[in-house]
Amino acid sequence: MDLTMSKQQFDVIIIGAGLGGLTSGALLANQGVKVLMLEQHSVVGGCASSFRRKKFVFDSAVHLIGGLEEGGIPYEILNELKIQNNLEICQLSSMYTIQVGKEKIELPKNIEILEQFLISISPSDEEAIIDTLQEIKEIGSSLLTMKLTKRSHGLIMAIQNLSIKQYLADRFINAKIEFIFLSLFPYIGAVPEQIPAPFYMATFMSYNGGGYYVKGSSQALSNALKTSFERGGGQILMRRRVEEILYRDNKIVGVRDHKGNEYEAPHVISNMDVRKTLLSMIDQKNLPSALVKEVKEVIPSISGIILYVAIENDGWERNLPHETFIFPNYKNHQSCNAYNPLDSDSKPWLTVSCTTHIDPSLAPEGHSIISILAPCEEKVIEQIREEKGKEFIEERFWELLDFYIPGLRERAVFYEMATPRTVERYTGNGNGAIYGWKKSIDQQMKIESISRLLIPGLHIVGHWSKYGHGVFGAMNGGRLLATVLKEAISSQISPVS
Repeated sequence: MDLTMSKQQFDVIIIGAGLGGLTSGALLANQGVKVLMLEQHSVVGGCASSFRRKKFVFDSAVHLIGGLEEGGIPYEILNELKIQNNLEICQLSSMYTIQVGKEKIELPKNIEILEQFLISISPSDEEAIIDTLQEIKEIGSSLLTMKLTKRSHGLIMAIQNLSIKQYLADRFINAKIEFIFLSLFPYIGAVPEQIPAPFYMATFMSYNGGGYYVKGSSQALSNALKTSFERGGGQILMRRRVEEILYRDNKIVGVRDHKGNEYEAPHVISNMDVRKTLLSMIDQKNLPSALVKEVKEVIPSISGIILYVAIENDGWERNLPHETFIFPNYKNHQSCNAYNPLDSDSKPWLTVSCTTHIDPSLAPEGHSIISILAPCEEKVIEQIREEKGKEFIEERFWELLDFYIPGLRERAVFYEMATPRTVERYTGNGNGAIYGWKKSIDQQMKIESISRLLIPGLHIVGHWSKYGHGVFGAMNGGRLLATVLKEAISSQISPVS
């Protein structure tokens, strides 16, 4: 029992040391707020963590980060916390590469260059390209900064019920331009006809300044935030699973961990699965019935199969960019959004990351590491795993990679596969959801409603929150919440997130 710790009164308790929790915690702690963070894992970072196998270091999930250019929101957060100079941040020479069959399109490193690049592909679409990018910039930027002008608010209202596919429909003479605009959807998980146009624009603009990678893996970023958090006076307990959020006399009063320790605070931030937070950690009789209803009805995102591979270099690896999106065709519809090992015709999109191009220290000399992700439905994959074994899924996945990336298998010296069950075990995300809630038009109001209905003193960050997902979304959400909470604590008001 942590008797000394459990008797302390904190201003804020944070459940989970993902990027959202680390960011809000570090910002609050460095402003004099008394913060305790509890993390069930042995390392911080959540999806922004890494692991070692033999002499190889793999990022769990994060390979490309937006907003680390000077003036970008994550950059400014790191700068405010005085840890930006402690990290070796590298901008990639290109954003990512699109591959369809044998065709490869290397997208330029930022959106300003993208405009001329797209015009060079289709000069007849010049006016439509310029107008579309301008509107995306205006809407996306205002949503990221939460600074809406009368004009941007009007633009958002006009398209809020359109999917990004509908928004872009019939704008371009050359269909390839639309395809390129839509090619970022693997970072959202839903397909273009499902994704709300404003949300897609915000995600698009989070890479306005290009793609970046932090040397030492994404763990280096998470560790730096942890260092800042502790330097500001924040306290963190590792391998501590929170089992209950304490609610007494109609208010949040703290949490209880799996060892029976109770920690007191009037504000609790959850950086974990909202469903587990609200349906398992707090007595539902203390929650608005409308909130419970919304949480039970909202659908989580897809999960993923992830193959972590180490290869021996012979020059072949030079053909793999830092980040590649492989698509089966130019259609991008629902059929490519869920891999099924039992269906040999199942050809999903893939993300292929080769981080040793930018950071050779992640593998021994003469080797490269590659991570491949395919979207999948958790129930389908785990039923196959139970009935046929993990080895069956691995072999079928290798067959898919033989089709998409010939030459990879024979160069592999090590590999390890994660299925949705693995994702849930290490992240706590139910169903192995890799993007939090499914970001679809029919769910956007419900996700917003969950945020409004939270009981005073309870707050959500990370990719289950209303702020979006990915490194940019998690850090930006953590920053926005920290601002609101600091003001509330200073004035002794308990806001609803």
